[in-house]
Amino acid sequence: STDFNMDNYYDEVCNPLYYETESFVIAMRSTADIIMHIINRTMKLGIESSKVNLSTVYKHPKTTKTIKNILHRYTHNRDSALWNFFYQFRNEIVHEKSITQTLPITINFFNGPQPLAYFEINGQKQNVVIYLETALNFLKRFVIHLFEQIEITVEHNFS
Repeated sequence: STDFNMDNYYDEVCNPLYYETESFVIAMRSTADIIMHIINRTMKLGIESSKVNLSTVYKHPKTTKTIKNILHRYTHNRDSALWNFFYQFRNEIVHEKSITQTLPITINFFNGPQPLAYFEINGQKQNVVIYLETALNFLKRFVIHLFEQIEITVEHNFS
């Protein structure tokens, strides 16, 4: 158990939480970006590296229907809170505003033995740990489904 100096709780608790959350979101987005590059290479789409993104991969005529279906299922619904959280939100925190402005985190020290950290997304309070875990599982399923299809494509191309 860590004793926090309540006079300095923002520096001791909130700042590290902000930096870790920001790093986590950036890493999740980078994972999605990297898989777009892998699809570009394995499917031999020929998209210039600086132009590879979800849209160019999805719209490319050589992208298989199965890959397009997976991309559509996970990303097409722009109201998807999880997809927007790491795909769109990353742009906002890196290029526009700091994470402290974009995602205010509240810590409740009086909610039992462990402090409860939460932020508000789309007007709803979300437990930080649970939400990040859910977002990571979403990304994991997205990557697994795409890698399964990439593997099939690679096997087909080399058989």
